[in-house]
Amino acid sequence: MEKILPSDIKQLTLVARHELFRFTRGWRLPAVLGIVLLISGLIIAIPQIMNYRVPDDPKEYFRTFAGFASILALICATFFGADAIVSEYQNRTGYVIFPAPVRRETLFSGKFIASFIACMIALGLYYLIGSIATLYFTGKGSISILQSFLLASLYMWALLSVAFLISSLMKGTTASNVLVFVLFLMIFPIAESMLSLAGVEPSAIPTYSGNTITDILSDPYPVTSKQVIPIGRNNTTMTVWDFHPTLAQGIGVLLAYGITSTALAVYIFKKREMSG
Repeated sequence: MEKILPSDIKQLTLVARHELFRFTRGWRLPAVLGIVLLISGLIIAIPQIMNYRVPDDPKEYFRTFAGFASILALICATFFGADAIVSEYQNRTGYVIFPAPVRRETLFSGKFIASFIACMIALGLYYLIGSIATLYFTGKGSISILQSFLLASLYMWALLSVAFLISSLMKGTTASNVLVFVLFLMIFPIAESMLSLAGVEPSAIPTYSGNTITDILSDPYPVTSKQVIPIGRNNTTMTVWDFHPTLAQGIGVLLAYGITSTALAVYIFKKREMSG
């Protein structure tokens, strides 16, 4: 009797469950959740210890939490996505997995879904703690916190997509992890700063679009502005730009990064073979 293979959906579910089990039984998810608790605890405790004035506006209070959301997204993307593909080649597990009757697209999708779920568990816990703290200290909530969470989730997805793309290209897990972390922690922010100093809006840089996570908590929503300041003698001046992406612009750029990176990662993963 011919053996009936599981459907793509069932195979995808099995892959995702296996990856999530690996995250929870290993050190990665507990470590990230520990980082979430540490960051949240410091944000809540330091103003109380230093006797800082607690803002009455919930959006102003939550801005500190939102300011660290992009760092948390980068940590999650690095931990759960930077070596998701390349590890199969480095550890030679691909020799066992790839000949199995499962499509590469299904394998990729299962891994990606599991990684995104793990990221959202961490991000959701972070925003939950921040929301509870905001409600406790200000006595009020704000719909803008939910909007910030949705923007942070979109930013997380875009970072994870780029991480999977890098993972599909690299030959080693260490190089992949380092490249993802350095790219979003240093290279993109430096490029963003240099373009801003030159008076050019860094609209194509994903970290710039990630500023919408905190900008949405400002009332009114900030707009791009410039200031001419005198420097030195002879009436020399310098124009300082303060760029802010619009909501539509930020969402569009992050969607473009997420969709393009995912499509390229799937294509490369399908074509890449085991070697050595």
